[in-house]
Amino acid sequence: MNDEGVIIDVSLVDTGLSSSIGQRLRKVHPFLVGEQVFLANYADGLSDVPLDKVLQVLDDRPGMIGVMVAVQPTQSFHYVHYEHDGVVTGIKPGAAVDMRINGGYFAFRAEIFDYIGEDDDLLEGTFDRLTATRRLLAYTHDGFWRACDTFKDLLALEAMRASGPAPWEIWQTAPENIRVAS
Repeated sequence: MNDEGVIIDVSLVDTGLSSSIGQRLRKVHPFLVGEQVFLANYADGLSDVPLDKVLQVLDDRPGMIGVMVAVQPTQSFHYVHYEHDGVVTGIKPGAAVDMRINGGYFAFRAEIFDYIGEDDDLLEGTFDRLTATRRLLAYTHDGFWRACDTFKDLLALEAMRASGPAPWEIWQTAPENIRVAS
C-alpha cells in the first residue's frame, strides 16, 4: 500500500526465453484485465523519463492507442550519407543527426491487445498496424537515456552509479514533497 492508501499489485510473469515483445504482452494480458492504460518497457535500458508526462500525452489524445518514448541514440555510431553510386558525401555522429530511436518505454491503452497478432513482435506487426491507422504517438525525451545492450554499456552505467546518485535514480533526488514508495 502506498501513502495514499492505494494497493499496488505487482506480478512477475514468466513469459518464456524466446517470446517476442508482442508475445510477452499477450501473456501478461490476463493480469491487466480492467486496466484502461498501462506502462511497458524493454527492461534493458535506464532513463529518467517522466512517466507521468508520457501518460498525460496519451490521456490528452483519446483516439490514440499508445505512446513510444523517442530518444537520441547515445552510442558512438556515425551516420553515413552517400549517393546512389556509393560515393560518401558526409559522415555525422549520431548526436548531430536529427533522428530519434525507440527508447523502449511505452504507455498503452487496453486496446493495444486488439492490434497484437499471435506471433507478432511489437515493432513488426503491431506497430505497423498502429502506424498505418495513425494511432501511435511519440514522446520526445531529451533527458537521460542509455541502453544496456553490451558489457561496455554495463560498465559505463556501473561507473555512473558508483560516482553518486545516477541520472536514472530520480527517487534519490526527489523533492521533499514527493515520496517515492519503496
